[in-house]
Amino acid sequence: MDLSQAQSQLALMQWAVPALTAGLVVLNAVHGEQQRPSQQVRGALRHTLDAVNPQKR
Repeated sequence: MDLSQAQSQLALMQWAVPALTAGLVVLNAVHGEQQRPSQQVRGALRHTLDAVNPQKR
């Protein structure tokens, strides 16, 4: 691999990494918006009860 090819790949990666990170941030925000607070409370309560009484399932 010659120097110019390595520099070209580096330049591409310097744009790709932040772009992919931004995409993940957006997807995380969208996913978070889809969760309803009542579902979060119910899920946390169910998780706590399962931890206290694991033979239930």
